[in-house]
Amino acid sequence: MKGASKVYFEIHTATLVPSRSNWNILRHLCNKQSKALVERSWPALM
Repeated sequence: MKGASKVYFEIHTATLVPSRSNWNILRHLCNKQSKALVERSWPALM
């Protein structure tokens, strides 16, 4: 359990304080995903 909590803590801190490159990649993916979602749901909204 100790090892698992250590890994969890590392993941948690990594997500909390992402490096700049990781943050940019993450934001890029989110933008792509939300754009695709909007394009997919746009005809339904009209």
